[in-house]
Amino acid sequence: MRVITRHAARTDDRATVAWDVDSTLWDFLAGFYSTAQARHAEYFPHPPPPDDLWDHVASRIGEAGAQALLPEVYSAEVMGRHGALPGAVDATLAARGAGARVVIMTARPPEAADETALFLDQAGVAWDELRCGFDCKVTACVAEGFGVIVDDHSGTLEKAAVAGLEALTISWPWTADVCLRYPQIVHAPDWERLTPAVLGAIERIARA
Repeated sequence: MRVITRHAARTDDRATVAWDVDSTLWDFLAGFYSTAQARHAEYFPHPPPPDDLWDHVASRIGEAGAQALLPEVYSAEVMGRHGALPGAVDATLAARGAGARVVIMTARPPEAADETALFLDQAGVAWDELRCGFDCKVTACVAEGFGVIVDDHSGTLEKAAVAGLEALTISWPWTADVCLRYPQIVHAPDWERLTPAVLGAIERIARA
């Protein structure tokens, strides 16, 4: 794991939010598909299909070929080209404004940390710490007393719900099933509607 700390934890932090990157702060699949098109134009001449985009790419260039695209997808250049999801940066600013510590937690490999940090800064994301290379974010959240997690991985959301964390997500096709099974997971189609829920979660943790 690689950790980059910009601001140390403060005694007056009201809560800590574990915040994912891919498909939470920015549209990973859009960046992934555009990179696949740029590197393998002969296989991807058309707009992407609406579902199973990873499988669509892997079926044409192989799983190893899809994985090989990731270092470029994780670059600040590719991420910056697509930008943050609408409202995502303002959501982090609002969380910090509410007195929360924002810890960016991602399963990206440790070697992606510098480029990820560069993108976060260029996009204007409010963050205190970046951690790259997590096997289980929920275990870390529970161990360190983080009360809120914002993520899109169905397995992470399920573990967070079971652990009693305040779990929130943007509504994606792959989060629909876990949100149905665990109604305590808060979800919304965009950041404009999810941000108030994040602030509410921070307030509940701060008062606990």
